[in-house]
Amino acid sequence: LIALEQLGRNQSITASKLLAAVQRDHRGLRMKAASILADRPELAAESISLLQSLWKRLETDNKTDSKILAQLLNPWRDTEAVSRLVNDWITKASSENLARQRWLASQLSSITSKPLPADQARSITLWLREANGDVSKTLIKSLAEMQFERSAAQRIRKELLTQAATSSPIKASLHLLTALPSNTRIENMSLERQLIDAFLADSDHTATAADALTRVKLSTDAGKSIVESLDHVATRHLMTAVEAVRGADEPSLDRQMLNRLADMPAARSLPDGFLSSLYK
Repeated sequence: LIALEQLGRNQSITASKLLAAVQRDHRGLRMKAASILADRPELAAESISLLQSLWKRLETDNKTDSKILAQLLNPWRDTEAVSRLVNDWITKASSENLARQRWLASQLSSITSKPLPADQARSITLWLREANGDVSKTLIKSLAEMQFERSAAQRIRKELLTQAATSSPIKASLHLLTALPSNTRIENMSLERQLIDAFLADSDHTATAADALTRVKLSTDAGKSIVESLDHVATRHLMTAVEAVRGADEPSLDRQMLNRLADMPAARSLPDGFLSSLYK
């Protein structure tokens, strides 16, 4: 395999030989065969049985099988066969063992279509309702890294906001908000107020609130609260506060923010050119 690869003759290796090599009891051979197979998406449909076998072998956190599975799925994720397969796994994820759920949650952003289509978003929201513990945390982290088709974004946004509004403690609620599709409006005034209060409190939750703040489009009232309490914003989060208020697209808030910054020593910590670029 190495010799053929170096000679540029990968295409001469038959699918049956590659599939057999990936299943051999030799880690080096398996990894090399998988790397060659991954470069041939036209073989994805023929490889579904192999992918299913690798998936079923994730009874424990098997590093070799999990690495090979990810190595194959990533370049094949937009093929029809693999897209269907991954969607089926997501649909049934909540009934799978923890090893498979952890793996799927951690790899979600790299093995699903980009942008994510509506059918896969529907399956993810159903799984998100059932997931808990480390699986839920990992799933939310992956969602934060993903891009969505418009209808998919609407579905994910609705689910995250619904769960955030009913979750406790506040840490869980804020964590859900960090995965919101960009530029989300929080129509629930109580939830938005909770986010702003957590951001301004300079507590253990402030960093998570700051992450969530980068995903939302603030209401005028929320933006005003940040401007009026700007002295309470930690210097390390000042840029986030300024960008969040600017994102509200309210000229009166922009003027108030710039006036406040002019009198704040902490504003000197902002990068050169940051304000002129943001308010151009």
